[in-house]
Amino acid sequence: MKISSRLVPTRYTRGLAAGAWYSAAKIVPGVLMLLMVPLWIRLFGDAAYGLYSIAWTAAILSGSLCVGWLRQSLLRYAGDEARALESVPRFVLMLAIGASALPAVGLTLPQLFESRGNTNLQLSVIAVILFTISNSAYLIAQANLQREERARSYATFESLRVGVALVASLACSLLPSAPGDVVMLSSFVFSTLLVLGVLRTGRRHRRKPPQTLEVARSMWAYGWPMSIWLALSSALLFFDRLIIGFFLGTSDAGQYAAVSDLVVRGVGMVLFPITMIAHPRIMRAWNEGGSDAVGGALRSYTRAMAGTAVVVIIGAATGGTWIVELVLGFQVQDGALVPALAAGAALWQVALLAHKSLEIKNRTLVMAVILGAVTAVSIFANVILVPRIGMLAPPIVLIMSATMYIVAVRILGSRLAAAQSGGTR
Repeated sequence: MKISSRLVPTRYTRGLAAGAWYSAAKIVPGVLMLLMVPLWIRLFGDAAYGLYSIAWTAAILSGSLCVGWLRQSLLRYAGDEARALESVPRFVLMLAIGASALPAVGLTLPQLFESRGNTNLQLSVIAVILFTISNSAYLIAQANLQREERARSYATFESLRVGVALVASLACSLLPSAPGDVVMLSSFVFSTLLVLGVLRTGRRHRRKPPQTLEVARSMWAYGWPMSIWLALSSALLFFDRLIIGFFLGTSDAGQYAAVSDLVVRGVGMVLFPITMIAHPRIMRAWNEGGSDAVGGALRSYTRAMAGTAVVVIIGAATGGTWIVELVLGFQVQDGALVPALAAGAALWQVALLAHKSLEIKNRTLVMAVILGAVTAVSIFANVILVPRIGMLAPPIVLIMSATMYIVAVRILGSRLAAAQSGGTR
């Protein structure tokens, strides 16, 4: 009993500390983004911010597709030193990171070509390539920090990255005739490479396990459905910017992206730390103790997430639009946009916990199939609704899509648990 009474407060205290640091990783960069978005809108204009947001969306989609398998494998095998980042051959890492530039360019080039009168096409393409490659490498580094439960480092480096990008963009804005989208993308390239350099220096003296293709193959076997899942989830959350840019133009895409960035990031500042704490701990509990050890933790984190989400949505509905308009300096086109975005973002954070019952059992392909169907419906609905009801369409569709996904994974998770229970009798 004495041992147990000492362990519980220690784990509880560590959980609170990790939560505080992961909150800082959202709050500090989030506050900087509250400064960055309105400054960029004022300095570079709606159209340039629209191009930046489209390029950012393409980079997130591409990074999810090409390096998502490695990110999720690092978290899935937390505690398994035989399957660490250092065990993956360097050429595999370089190939995965470099390949992410191809789909990013393919997604952004049509919009860049159409807007070539407002930007430098060649410089924009180069900026997209460098931004995507550096961002993909950073996503892997973040996952490794999370795997090692280095919450303080995670928060510090993310805050540094956003802060340096803000300062660099302000400095570059003084350059004559510098395209706004290139400046915004390049500022993040610079800050990301700086952070990656510091991280690499800090790991230089660590003991390095042997690099083997077998480790990479085992990670790929688990992670490739998760790459598809991550790409689909990014499409579900951010493809709306591409659709708005296509139907309504880059100026409207810039305004929508600015509002969405503030609201979705604001919701993430509150809710995402719960997911960050839960993920490696649930996976480690499964690896060490099986389903009985996971069930209570998963229910506890889900209740915490759902309760916090309700509070966030109520706050967005009561004063969110006024705050967003005050920060951005323009009137939001539809008063329901902010609360609808908050509800969609909150539901998606709940969905990230809801599918853990499938993920811990390596049912990642099932998750990808479900999300693929939901994303296809979402994109189709946005293509139909955006020309008719404008910017309000994407958050309405996101609410519908997140709800569909939660219901589907909960039903399948319950059926799998019942089948497993029946099979052990």
